[in-house]
Amino acid sequence: MDIHFPAGGAEGRRAPTADWEIIKSRPQPPRAVTEKGKLTTVAYWDDHWSGLTLPQRVDPASPATRELDRLLKETLGPGPLRVLEVGTAPSQWLHYFWKEYGYDAVGIDYSATGCRTSRENLRLLRSPGQVVVGDIFQPPFPAESFDLVFSMGVVEHFDSMEPILQACTCLLRPGGFLLTVVPNMRGSLGLLQRIASEEFLETHNPVSLEALRAAHSGLTDLEVRYLSPLNLSVVKWPRSSPGRDRALYGMQRVFWSVVNSMSSPPNSELLSSHLVALGRKAV
Repeated sequence: MDIHFPAGGAEGRRAPTADWEIIKSRPQPPRAVTEKGKLTTVAYWDDHWSGLTLPQRVDPASPATRELDRLLKETLGPGPLRVLEVGTAPSQWLHYFWKEYGYDAVGIDYSATGCRTSRENLRLLRSPGQVVVGDIFQPPFPAESFDLVFSMGVVEHFDSMEPILQACTCLLRPGGFLLTVVPNMRGSLGLLQRIASEEFLETHNPVSLEALRAAHSGLTDLEVRYLSPLNLSVVKWPRSSPGRDRALYGMQRVFWSVVNSMSSPPNSELLSSHLVALGRKAV
């Protein structure tokens, strides 16, 4: 879900592999949908964020970070802008927005444990970001309060993306930007996640590029595309293994160095780890 490790757009046309056909065609079991179409619960996220190694930082070497940087610089740029991150835990992006862009960054999360973890992470990073426990469907902010509303790895945990994206758009000022990033569970990442933990995979709505575009159709200047070749940090394992994590991180760094040397990263439905949508609220 997040592009980070513990401290210390063209679409591809390659032929699908046999494994790719399996994940595309395998019948999916019915997902347990909770209130407001959520595929997870507060208890799930409280458990998910408990015991997280801190501090957590955005990794600047990640191709996804580099591509998001380009998008932000082309649209908003640096300045005294007010930014909201929805589903903020553990708030490494609040720190990044403040440090790299000088944004006034606020985060909201409905997991109290996630918010405590976020505040501790920001304290360790000596970052001034503000974290609020709350529900995006009943936000503690006035309408049209933010220049940018950002989420990464959030809206895919809902059976339908439209209601949460509408709630996010309501908090944007006219002319403000909505930036949404979701994991690409319809590609090789989804296959790897099924191997690692099918239970975690089933908390996701496997969002397609077309569905993401349709869910943002009320915005102007809309850009929707695949983002970043395979990012192993997105894969969640049921049990921690420091040796495995170090080995995967080492492999990932080598892969990133190759990708970052390319003028055009190989993004596609099969290869990319994320999808991104960036659009503007009408003035």
